[in-house]
Amino acid sequence: RSVQTVSLPNINLNGLAASPANSTNPYVFVAMGVGGTEVIPFDAASTANPFGTLANIKAKNQTSGGASALAVDPTNRLLYVGEVAALTGTQTGGLRVFTISATSINEVTGSPYKTAGTGPSAILPSVDGNYVYVANKAVSGSATGNITGYPINVSGGVYSLGTLINTITAGTSTVGLAEESTGTHVLAVNASNSNSSPDLATFTFDATTPGKLDAGATAATGTDPAGATAIVAVP
Repeated sequence: RSVQTVSLPNINLNGLAASPANSTNPYVFVAMGVGGTEVIPFDAASTANPFGTLANIKAKNQTSGGASALAVDPTNRLLYVGEVAALTGTQTGGLRVFTISATSINEVTGSPYKTAGTGPSAILPSVDGNYVYVANKAVSGSATGNITGYPINVSGGVYSLGTLINTITAGTSTVGLAEESTGTHVLAVNASNSNSSPDLATFTFDATTPGKLDAGATAATGTDPAGATAIVAVP
């Protein structure tokens, strides 16, 4: 098999996400900081070149911040993009939400949503597609980051994020989120090389409030000053 490549218009690559396998309208998305988010149609059946014509979602603020994280809904309904300066005020981090179709990627009404932090660093749509969680590397005025959770609302085919479920303290620099296969835990890894931040933190789903995260066990993944950089949960 030959290797196919696509040239990107920006060298700052902060994240990559792809539509789930067997999606009707598959894409590859690349977060490029101030360069925004690159949208690349993908045709796995193509024997010549699987990549289609590139398009770009411009960052809300192309001077002081840009796309820092992204994720795709488990059923390819929605694209989530975290931007460092999507909003004004002290906590500038924002989560932008877009619908995915064969012909366009459209931002939903109400987007961007405030993420209670200054820099979204990881995004996790729940496996059931009912919630989305955003990790923020830093929170203004605090030495730690957090994870915020939101329900996904659908009314007549129109999508939006519901009211913030909860904000829970996370590590100093959370860089990855995953939901393990039994659907009972969210896992977070922190890149901080400080003893004050666990390499791996776990969160459980609250028994009474749907979608709410409760703090669980923590563990070291190595000897400091080494920090974790990514996490994958086997389905």
